[in-house]
Amino acid sequence: IQDWSRSVCARYHGTELIYVVYEPMHVRPYYSVALGGAGASGYDWILQAFVWARIYCPNSLLLLTDYNTIEYKNESDAFIKMVGALLAAGAPIDALGADGVDAPKISTSALKSYINKLAALGLPLYITAYGVAEEDDAKQLAIMKEQFPLFWTDESIKGITFWGYVVGDTWRRGLGLVSPEGTPRPAMTWLMSYLGR
Repeated sequence: IQDWSRSVCARYHGTELIYVVYEPMHVRPYYSVALGGAGASGYDWILQAFVWARIYCPNSLLLLTDYNTIEYKNESDAFIKMVGALLAAGAPIDALGADGVDAPKISTSALKSYINKLAALGLPLYITAYGVAEEDDAKQLAIMKEQFPLFWTDESIKGITFWGYVVGDTWRRGLGLVSPEGTPRPAMTWLMSYLGR
């Protein structure tokens, strides 16, 4: 893993942002023991991955990201606990990622509450995979109009990545902002207008 980290950073040395560890609450790789396992912090394998990423990619923004961290209490609390332990152990985490794939399933006020809890950790946030999986154009548009401005205007959120840009390119039905032929759905038309593009 150290050789892999070194090689990736040497080849892609100008990479601005790296998801160093992705979905650690849901997928613990078989090789985590070789990186220190739980160790003293409870998450030493993640700590080691970040240490190597900082050494070999010193100018990249290093993210720890997972899903359900801005939608569900138990997973949000577990992520916050993990990040706190890693920061206390000295992990060079520059920012946090929240996938947000289930954000359309909860109220905007609950979403804001979870975002505020993550922001209280003092790190910038990135919405790393947002999408509204809704086959009905009007419903997708309504959810986009309600939730996207929350992300866009929140000072703690520094970037938003849409997941499933093209309808049918993911396993989730109704996800996507443009048809396979490139025709924008109403949510995409609204989004471009909102962004002034």
